[in-house]
Amino acid sequence: MATGTDDSVRNTYRYLRAAPLALTVFLGLGVWLQSRAADCVESSISATYYTSNHAVFVAALCAIGVCLIAYQGSSPFEDVVLNLSGFLAFLVAMVPTFEDPVRLCRDAAAVIDPLPASIRLNVAAVFGAAAVAEAVRWVFVRPLWRLPQDSQYRRWYVLVVAGVGYLLVLFLAWRYLSDFEGWFVRNAHNWSAVSMFGGIVLLILINGVGAVREILGSPARRTRTVLATAAYLVSALGMIGGLALTLWRRSAQGVPDVFGAEVVVIAAFALFWLTQTLELWNATDRQAKRDAEGIVVPPLGATG
Repeated sequence: MATGTDDSVRNTYRYLRAAPLALTVFLGLGVWLQSRAADCVESSISATYYTSNHAVFVAALCAIGVCLIAYQGSSPFEDVVLNLSGFLAFLVAMVPTFEDPVRLCRDAAAVIDPLPASIRLNVAAVFGAAAVAEAVRWVFVRPLWRLPQDSQYRRWYVLVVAGVGYLLVLFLAWRYLSDFEGWFVRNAHNWSAVSMFGGIVLLILINGVGAVREILGSPARRTRTVLATAAYLVSALGMIGGLALTLWRRSAQGVPDVFGAEVVVIAAFALFWLTQTLELWNATDRQAKRDAEGIVVPPLGATG
């Protein structure tokens, strides 16, 4: 009985780890097939919201958001960042890039004509569900008043990133309530997307540092860990570069072409998640992996 239960838990964890990769392929195939059908490429992946790829775009982002929220990071810091990024994925899905009028490649007519009233209701559902989920988390799952004094959730850097995340959500909620058809519809998509991928950059850097510490703490200097470190570095550079290029081009007038930059960002995310999945395939978090493989890492700040 115990063995069957353990196998079920392990396989469920592995499915959860692999799901974002499958969803990234799902989104990529949807964009590619839509581009083939239209015989042109949109100015951005987000613009496919208005095309026949609408359902794939929204479903993939919402499902990835669920996976990020459900997956528990290797530390409270990672967990907080994953939860925030998962929530923002829902806003990216529900609020399209603002185009007035909508202009698609080959001057095709928009398949989806999102009405502000519909977007308002969808976003209200996102904020409402998030509020309920956070209440359940901090009252029933992880009661604040029961956390021990040495809990990592009380560390200053965890509290800082959680505070910044809550401030961002409150800011977006305020703009939703105060200026929905003005500021929110025009800016919430970009703010949410950049913040979501900014959180992923933090996760990549954290895992890269963790891999480097394992190299320093492992006499064998295993090739696998070195390759993982290199993959994290490539992921971070790709995502930072893609985000910077996207922001720079979006500051231009008209409808800037950021499709290639967004492809780089999504590919960097996929590489990061694949690398972390391979590293943690047999362990639920990085510390469990170290314990299983007998790796003793030097404390942060150590020189060797």
